Amino acid sequence: MSWEVPIMKAASILSPGLLKSSLKRFWPLWLAGLVGLVLLFDVPMYSTAAMISKTASTFAEKQAGMDSAWGAMGLLAWAYAMVGAPVVAIALNEHLFDIRSATFIGSLPIRRKSVYVTMSVLGLLVLLAIPAVAVALLLPLRVSLGALLSLGTAAEWYASVALSVLVLYAVATVSCQLSGTRPVALLLYLVIGFLASCLEAAVRLVVSSLMYGMSESGYMLEFLSPAVWLGEVALTWVGNIPTINATSIACYVVASLLAMAFAGWLFCRRDLEAASSSVAVASLRPVLKYLAGFSSALLFSSVYRLTHVSDAFSGLPMKPGEVATMAVFMVIGGFIGTLFAENVMRRSTHGLAHSWRAAVVVGAVSVAFVGACWFDVFGVAHYVPEPGSVERVMLEGGDGRSFELSSPEGIAAACELQRDVIANGGEGNSDDTTFNMTFAYHLADGREMWRYYPIPTSWFEVDGQSADPKDASIQLINRFAELANSPEGRASRFASVLEADPAKLDVVFEYLVEDDGSYYATVTIPADEREDLLEALRIDLMEEDAGLFSNENLWDDKGYDGDFAVNKQSEDGLGSDYLFGMQLNDASCPHTVEWLKKNHPEIKLLRLKSNG
Repeated sequence: MSWEVPIMKAASILSPGLLKSSLKRFWPLWLAGLVGLVLLFDVPMYSTAAMISKTASTFAEKQAGMDSAWGAMGLLAWAYAMVGAPVVAIALNEHLFDIRSATFIGSLPIRRKSVYVTMSVLGLLVLLAIPAVAVALLLPLRVSLGALLSLGTAAEWYASVALSVLVLYAVATVSCQLSGTRPVALLLYLVIGFLASCLEAAVRLVVSSLMYGMSESGYMLEFLSPAVWLGEVALTWVGNIPTINATSIACYVVASLLAMAFAGWLFCRRDLEAASSSVAVASLRPVLKYLAGFSSALLFSSVYRLTHVSDAFSGLPMKPGEVATMAVFMVIGGFIGTLFAENVMRRSTHGLAHSWRAAVVVGAVSVAFVGACWFDVFGVAHYVPEPGSVERVMLEGGDGRSFELSSPEGIAAACELQRDVIANGGEGNSDDTTFNMTFAYHLADGREMWRYYPIPTSWFEVDGQSADPKDASIQLINRFAELANSPEGRASRFASVLEADPAKLDVVFEYLVEDDGSYYATVTIPADEREDLLEALRIDLMEEDAGLFSNENLWDDKGYDGDFAVNKQSEDGLGSDYLFGMQLNDASCPHTVEWLKKNHPEIKLLRLKSNG
């Protein structure tokens, strides 16, 4: 692939000669991209259609098969842009990485602005044209399948490709302008694409290791990592346009266009002799050096936490010795990362003399960060909102049972419980069992606060032995149970049953057959009886002990050998969702048992034989 000369000076911002020569010069790359997408996109779609025509009998089954295929193609759209954007950008910007090519470009009678716009437009158009051809090749399939192959879905898929291409090509173009070698350009592309999410994950792991209660789930900074954000969009785009945040898409499109303009500004002011140097912009070098140092420090701390600390994902705070070791690992990681970045930018193995000061700064900041988290210098881990500032609070504990409190008394009790949990500090009487307690506050000013506390304890009754009621952890969990069993807690826990329309519920009783104990029989309560039965159940839930949040075994040998369950019919009518279930017992749900005995005497309620 060699440059074709001469290329005449263009009056417009686009150079037709440069555009034509570059298009011809890289034709093997364009062909490889088209063939690859045809093999990965068109061939599977035709194969899926052939399989559906042989195996599916109804239109609904065929549609489900095509929807599944389009779902996989959503990820392909992301992968195509993820790989294609840097490959095309690096190929078309060869003059940024090679002195001979830079000299040639500099000698052309074309303004730099025209060179940049021509190359950038060419790369973007080719990346958009290849999937357009791939979609056009599905037209014969459309003729044979008719409405089963939706043109609207195909347009949605192409739109997801276009968005991914625009965003990632802008990232790749900026990466090329900032660097002077292909490996560094690719490294910057990956850093810009993923760094924010990776750093957030590492920081969250370190913070949760040092600050009790801060093991938060979910992430907030995915939108700052273009590749990560687009990957999430790819999973939900095709067939689910309403779920995509239009504002986020618009912001990313605008940001991509601004990034392309910024890359053009850099090229117009770039020293062409910077080609073959690692980083073309001198002011960027200290930024990259410190960024590499801090990133490496977090990486080393995360590796230590995951490989050398027991219960790495438990959310329990580390011991003092482990904290000190983590600080040492961060200092070592910061030194290695800083030295590595300096050596890469200088293209030399003698970067220590120029990087030791930066390594000391990174190490000091790392130690300060560990100390600030461990001693909670800013009071984040010990913060509990004032009850008056809380609109409502959701508590979740044990096996995922949750309830919401909004009364002043309930909120005050929840805040007081959280204070005592913090004071307990994750101490308990068992190393192998934890009761996970979650506090999710919705504050009056619209903010939300989330805390998660694993409490080591032996709470549930084991082998007939109940937990020691004097144990501090047990007392905390019992207080949690009291809130869950309060009238407000019960109303929240069972709202799905108490407020549901009986016509949309299924009530099922599964019991052990009396004359043959080898299997269970299942009875579904008829629709015309549901309302009366549910009324009896509601009385037991609110006035008796049905659904009690207890530290005793959930299966009581004084009850009946059978399960009572309430399910909600799914919106599509194809199944049901589990809402509530319990073991029948005269003491905890007398009204439900009485109704069942009166209206369905054919159901044999067998009492369990006591182990005692």
